[in-house]
Amino acid sequence: MTLGVQAILGVVLLAGGYYAMYDIQKLKVMSIPIALITIVLGTYFVFNSFFVMLLQAFQRSNMSTKGLNSFTLAQLKFRIRDYTKILSVVSLLFALALGAITVGTGFQHMVPKLASGNGYYSVAITNPNQEMRSLVGQIQDKSTVTYQQKVDPTTKRVYYRSDQLQRQPLKYAAFVSRKTLASKAFTAKVSQFKRSDSSAYQELWGLQVPTVKAYQIKVVSSQTFNQINAKTNQLLLVRANDMDAAATPLTKITNIQSKQYGYRNGEQVGGSFTMYQSLKSVFGSLEFMGIFLGIAFLAMLASCLMFKILSGAASDKIRFDMLNKIGTRRSVLNHSIVVQILGLFALPGILGIVDVAFGLQMFAKSGLLMGGAYQTFGLTTVGFLVLYLIYFAVTVLIYSRIVVPKTKVER
Repeated sequence: MTLGVQAILGVVLLAGGYYAMYDIQKLKVMSIPIALITIVLGTYFVFNSFFVMLLQAFQRSNMSTKGLNSFTLAQLKFRIRDYTKILSVVSLLFALALGAITVGTGFQHMVPKLASGNGYYSVAITNPNQEMRSLVGQIQDKSTVTYQQKVDPTTKRVYYRSDQLQRQPLKYAAFVSRKTLASKAFTAKVSQFKRSDSSAYQELWGLQVPTVKAYQIKVVSSQTFNQINAKTNQLLLVRANDMDAAATPLTKITNIQSKQYGYRNGEQVGGSFTMYQSLKSVFGSLEFMGIFLGIAFLAMLASCLMFKILSGAASDKIRFDMLNKIGTRRSVLNHSIVVQILGLFALPGILGIVDVAFGLQMFAKSGLLMGGAYQTFGLTTVGFLVLYLIYFAVTVLIYSRIVVPKTKVER
């Protein structure tokens, strides 16, 4: 099979695999085996032919006549043809490693958005004491509102003052886009509390202490409220605009309330922070697994490529020794080595990044990573490349010491 046919076939197979991941909603489960087969075969053909044809085009250009470019391109072309299988594996492992880290951190990135969209207020405190108020004061970026409340066990009702709800309207959150996890805050009207199925009623109901959630909420005038023979409670509602930054004081508040009402892990405490805690524990495990697998794959692929390159250093030493004898400067030899090894590291890395860029569509389109598929892609890619470049630098250093001969002065 000619190089041209292989190159076209490789590009077509990769395009087919990327389309299968992009159109997962239509192809459903079939998109996974289609992508696996086409991307694996496409990667092999691209390394075996497409990149080789690009190097041949560079060899025919004027660029090859400068310095050791002709030698460098010939070396790189030979290595790519010789290392086709290992480069293909490295590219696939690179995509798996970067994908694992990106997906893991992407799940963690979704937590504050999911929590905020399910409840406007982070935590609700009934009759806060001095310790509670001190913890609330530690939250930097916040908004608070306080309502008076009376509980009547006889009628099984919880009363609130209409004038307070008009002066300081309750707010509730709802998702406006499940795809991006964008949420919007809505202002409640007093009339909404007459219906128990309204969003405003449900928001206020969820913010009450567990002991009165079975009671009916009733909004009355201030005059009627004052006539009710019951203790007046203070319901303090706190919204932390950055739950990640306010996690420490919010956790302490939730723990105090959990002990106060006899519940564990804040599972019955009102406010969106309880969901934040639950999601953090679940997605935190996924993030750890993703980062662990990503680093493990990175160490595997970079080590395999490094030792494969170093295994051919002995035969390359003869060529570099000949270049040294005809007077080639060491700086030129070192530059040639950097370009050769950079090509062997960069090509599978670039193809791996492209694989992940399209592969994340499977999570974005299927809804598994709503709003978080590409949020951390840039940051994780940069961090991953830094570690990858360390392996590249170590390989260049060791390879140079093996193949570049010492000058007569140095001997």
